[in-house]
Amino acid sequence: MIRSLVLPVFLACAILTPRLRAQTPNEREFNQLRAERDKAAAAALEPINRRYQDGLERLARRAAVEPDLARAIQGELQVLGGTAVAAAGAPTESATAAAPAGAPADRNTLRKIFEDTEWISADGKHTFFFRRGGTFTSNGSWGKHWAVEAPGILMIYTQDPRQNRNTTFRLLRVNVAEKTAVQDLKESTEGGGLTIKYVAPAKAVK
Repeated sequence: MIRSLVLPVFLACAILTPRLRAQTPNEREFNQLRAERDKAAAAALEPINRRYQDGLERLARRAAVEPDLARAIQGELQVLGGTAVAAAGAPTESATAAAPAGAPADRNTLRKIFEDTEWISADGKHTFFFRRGGTFTSNGSWGKHWAVEAPGILMIYTQDPRQNRNTTFRLLRVNVAEKTAVQDLKESTEGGGLTIKYVAPAKAVK
């Protein structure tokens, strides 16, 4: 019985031996060169991908009024492994972390807070009348167009973003419980430090 097992064991060892043998110096150098190449390529692409991701996240915030484009941007961000931005209605990781407590979970709820309502700036100098359809009137040079993004983000555009994708904007973070909105200067392309608070339902347009 023992003798009958010798030959199969010998053959198995002979087959496995080439796989277990030590690498030659040339093979080691080849594997090292390939590993170094892969590491260098990843390092070179990292800042390029990071700039691309940052640009996509900024663009996604302005693309709230273009659902198809917003979904395409979000898909690209997911491929990059970055933060999915909620221009198409899905919450974003960064916005969720920064949104004040009490922010609504969907854009429709947030939109209803602003539609046909009057707001006033913290210094009491500027009034805002937000209308259905994404327009507003004000006694200041703030623009005429607005949109909401979940969770808790109000966008005030200098020009109609559907006609000018590069229009400047103010991004305000909304505290739903207190009915206030505070401009995020870091995320805005227009300065001013605008803070507004709810006053009452807007009067009907004559």
